[in-house]
Amino acid sequence: MFWEQSDVLYQVAVALDAASLARLRGTCQFCSTLKSTTTVKYIASLRTSAKNFGPALAKSFDTLEQIALAEALAEVETSIRFEFRQVTLEPSSLPALERLAVILKRHASLKVSVEGHCGLEAPRAMGYEFTRMRADAVKRALVALGVDGSRLAARGFSNAKPLVWRLGDRAGARNRRVELYVDVGGVEVPPRPPSSSYARRPSVDSRALDLALFGGRLRARAARRARRDDSDDDDG
Repeated sequence: MFWEQSDVLYQVAVALDAASLARLRGTCQFCSTLKSTTTVKYIASLRTSAKNFGPALAKSFDTLEQIALAEALAEVETSIRFEFRQVTLEPSSLPALERLAVILKRHASLKVSVEGHCGLEAPRAMGYEFTRMRADAVKRALVALGVDGSRLAARGFSNAKPLVWRLGDRAGARNRRVELYVDVGGVEVPPRPPSSSYARRPSVDSRALDLALFGGRLRARAARRARRDDSDDDDG
């Protein structure tokens, strides 16, 4: 990644608007990665992430470490996967956690809150234990990678903080997640979203409609399975 060699590029990029970044991309000769649209978009996003770190973190981290931490957390957020309705991490989750663990081991003062969330389909009371177990799985993976477990706190929030008021494997996928917040001297990275950003029950009870549709799909799936079983019996 370009940030491993280019502290100066970061210092310039965080101060530029989109138009200036576009001009920089067209004229810059010292960093070939600027020819990539993806890289330009990432540089632009650094302007926001830099503001989020705040002075406390800036004193503890140099610029490259700030970028590395922000990038590692963003990767973990999109990479953590579990087996369907299980608390076992999929192997594809490990590379992102390995990169985060490297940073955590370099900075022993960092503490991490690992927070599990589930979909609206789950009964809330049962969901607290389920989401805590998923958070625990992430914590265990980081401990196995050499991070001191006393610096990691695992918590489960069930479905109390949904991102979307939708049910089903696809529609409600964003709700089923594990979030990590790193505490550096009282400053959390990334900043927590305000409570107003979480989804609320709409005036029309779409949850009941979604449940009905979801139940219908389950019944149809069971009917197809029964037909296949009958067909297998006939063949036998």
